[in-house]
Amino acid sequence: MHILGKVLLGFVMVAAIAAIVLTTMVLDVRNHWLGEVDKAEKAYNAVAANLENWRIKVQDENEVLDRAKQMWGNAYNAPNSSVTNPNQGTANIGVGRTSGLAVPQLAGNGPLPVVYAFNVDPNGESQYVGAFQLQNVGDNSSTAQLIRPPFANETFANGTWRIRDDIDPGYATEFLRQSQVRVETEAILKRELYDVKRLNEQKIAADEIFENRRKELEGDPDLADASTLQKDGLVQAIRVETDRRDVMLERLDSLRRRLELTRQQLDEVLLRNLKRRQSLYDDQPPYSPPAEAEGTAVDTARNADAALTR
Repeated sequence: MHILGKVLLGFVMVAAIAAIVLTTMVLDVRNHWLGEVDKAEKAYNAVAANLENWRIKVQDENEVLDRAKQMWGNAYNAPNSSVTNPNQGTANIGVGRTSGLAVPQLAGNGPLPVVYAFNVDPNGESQYVGAFQLQNVGDNSSTAQLIRPPFANETFANGTWRIRDDIDPGYATEFLRQSQVRVETEAILKRELYDVKRLNEQKIAADEIFENRRKELEGDPDLADASTLQKDGLVQAIRVETDRRDVMLERLDSLRRRLELTRQQLDEVLLRNLKRRQSLYDDQPPYSPPAEAEGTAVDTARNADAALTR
């Protein structure tokens, strides 16, 4: 075979091997994507089976949303809103005709509507402020008047308000009741906080009196230029006086026992003397001393005992 033919044959063999490898790779890729297409078709069929139900649900939710909009009206964010005079209920609302507030009434020269204000805190929670009659609508701000007299001691939250064209009458009545309850509760809480403050002040004063009384009873050794009674305390002073009284009572009891012993000895001496005297006059008629004379010695001893007792 010619050399060129051999070379071409080698090239053909190499190309055939490369073609086989590439064909295998292409078949693998094709099989992979055919599998993905099959999965996608199955997923589509599963979704398509529920697609009509989802469309019905979306339509129902849109109807609920429309009813809610009809019930609550349009909503406008009104930053920097506040009640400028809490006693009269006048307010400055940070939204105007540029945002669409009261545009239909302004266009038809009709009376300005009543709007409902909710204060929105940084956490996104809202609190009902009240119903306001619009008085003047500017481009980016409006003035309004609370449609009811403010409650006694009522406070209003200032900041970012959400203004609504309308709300359900039942909710409006409930919001009004809750506002009144909130004001009354805040007044009760204020009184209770005042009572707690007053009780704390009384407790502090009572603790001070107790501490002073404790120092009087237990003493305070750290007092400078104080008497012994102030340093030792009344309790220690009473204890010292009690010990002193016990010593004196012991001494008094000892004296009483000695006096009783002396009186007994005196009675014995008097009795012996009477016996001796009687023996001297055995031959004479018995001597009968006067009654007051018989107890003279004994009474003398007893008077001495009484004097010591006093």
